[in-house]
Amino acid sequence: MLGHRLPTRLVGQKNLERRLADDRLVVPHDERADREEDGTKIRRYGRSTPHRSRQLMEVVFRWEIEDATGAIEEQTAATDEIAHNVSQASVASAEVASNIEGVAEASKQTGAASESLREVSDSLDERARDMKRSVESFLDGVKTR
Repeated sequence: MLGHRLPTRLVGQKNLERRLADDRLVVPHDERADREEDGTKIRRYGRSTPHRSRQLMEVVFRWEIEDATGAIEEQTAATDEIAHNVSQASVASAEVASNIEGVAEASKQTGAASESLREVSDSLDERARDMKRSVESFLDGVKTR
């Protein structure tokens, strides 16, 4: 339903008729006939007795209820969409957190493997130095003979 409202205090027949003409432009076609019929009643009861004024106010009140109902429906739909989007964001945030945990664990494992590789490299370096000293000592022994 399109949102438009009639004032609760009608300020004159001309203003009311202009407002009713404006309503024809914004009211959906299926509601237009009802509103035009109501507009006819309003024009008929515009300068009338308290009983007819009460009938006029009932018509205006019905329009306001219809407008309020439409606004509530639109607000409910918007709230539902927001809730859905928040839920999706929550799921995506959980996935990101899980991925970060996975990266942190992979980083720990890479660090441990790197440390292990450094230890093996240091050990091989020490063995290579020992072998070099042994070969130099052997060659020195061969030269002196």
